[in-house]
Amino acid sequence: MSPDERTVVDKFKIAQAVADQIAVEQNLRSNRMSWNLTFQGFMMAAFALVVAEDLNPARIALEIIICLAGLSVTLATWHGVKAAELKSDDLKFHWNIHNLNQSRFPTPFSVGDGSKLGRRPPRIICLTTSLMWIALLVITIIFWPQPFTDGQQGHEKCIGICHNAP
Repeated sequence: MSPDERTVVDKFKIAQAVADQIAVEQNLRSNRMSWNLTFQGFMMAAFALVVAEDLNPARIALEIIICLAGLSVTLATWHGVKAAELKSDDLKFHWNIHNLNQSRFPTPFSVGDGSKLGRRPPRIICLTTSLMWIALLVITIIFWPQPFTDGQQGHEKCIGICHNAP
């Protein structure tokens, strides 16, 4: 085998290894988001069931625990997604350092704006669920434990505000 042929074979092996690893990272990111959304669905259902119960200290504690658990899982998912993005960036660097983008090998990743757009959905989902859990936690802490001066409990006042909104 000539040195030129060996170089082509070596480049092909590198290209295949990088492409395979990028596929693994994309699959990990997808699985992390799927598990996150599944967990978030169960936590939202649990929160709704707890909120439907009569007001008592145990209920308030459960609401807070559910909010913190949902927020923790969202943040853990975000870190997992970020880790996959960093690994993908590293793999893209190796792809470019071996000049594989100037060969006849197909590029196994998006470049430029395509890459940026593809990374937005997991970020937006994690941000949205984080903000939702934070909002529910704040509402639980501010409204629920305190009676209002007109005799309504915090949750009754909040429900009245929400239902009477234009």
